[in-house]
Amino acid sequence: MLSRGECKFAVKGGGHMLPVGSNGIVDGVTVDLRQMRSRIISADNQTAYVQAGVKWGEVSDVLDPLGYAIPGGRASDVGVAGLTLGGRFGFTCDNVKNFEIVLGNGTITNANAKHNPDLFKALKGGGAGNFGVVTRFDFAIFELGLLWGGVAFYDFKDLGNMYKPFVEFTENTVESPNGSLHVVWQHNATSNAFTSINLYVYTGGNVSADTYYTSSTTNSTTNTTAPTLFPSPFQNFSILKIGFPSNASTLRIANLTDIAAEGDTPTGNRNKYGPSCFANNLTVLTEVNNIIARVLASVAADPPY
Repeated sequence: MLSRGECKFAVKGGGHMLPVGSNGIVDGVTVDLRQMRSRIISADNQTAYVQAGVKWGEVSDVLDPLGYAIPGGRASDVGVAGLTLGGRFGFTCDNVKNFEIVLGNGTITNANAKHNPDLFKALKGGGAGNFGVVTRFDFAIFELGLLWGGVAFYDFKDLGNMYKPFVEFTENTVESPNGSLHVVWQHNATSNAFTSINLYVYTGGNVSADTYYTSSTTNSTTNTTAPTLFPSPFQNFSILKIGFPSNASTLRIANLTDIAAEGDTPTGNRNKYGPSCFANNLTVLTEVNNIIARVLASVAADPPY
């Protein structure tokens, strides 16, 4: 009906992105797939059949109890469809074994390495909605146990001490592919405090509370005890003082569902995304810090926000 009438339309999967037009359309029809949320694991535990309205947290909810995972979104609120179809490169689309797709003429078909191989290749980075409406993703899955990770809060004044280990971590990502790190600069409007937040994740296996904490009783989601030892990719960060406020950390042993939920971004009208690339060296990072400090100071000085 939409194609015959040349009606403008957009397709909404998980609906994670907030910018206007990212998962909807004005003066057109939005095809909302959010109710298509089936997640089925094959009997041989080799494939996950995931419908297009599912978010990554809903995938890990099913896979975690079985000890499996799919390379997906860092945060649980990210949609499966947008992440898998929207990127030109990436581990997520590389793990798709088959797409179920509705073509422009209404035909429901599959695209995989043997059936419609050209379409299969095009959907791996071709962009969401350019070739049809994907209604199901068949992913290869892999075994995954517990992870080490969480967030640690640092005083913004001490941020300069973080750059050297950050540069070293980035330089060694090829040798240490099991570590993931996000550094966030933040101004808290309530306390008028500037903080730095590190989001750590380690997937290297062999993690235990006894190894990374002073006692085995601190491996819960409410942990606020600083670890005594960081996994190998993050060992250089152990010299930094966690504590703004004191012992402000959720670093713990947990499953993927638990860790990913901590990365969710609050929804609302004050979120804006924009990529930027710069050299991985101390001089550049110091200047980035100075720019961020000036921006945050100007925002803090002009309430309400």
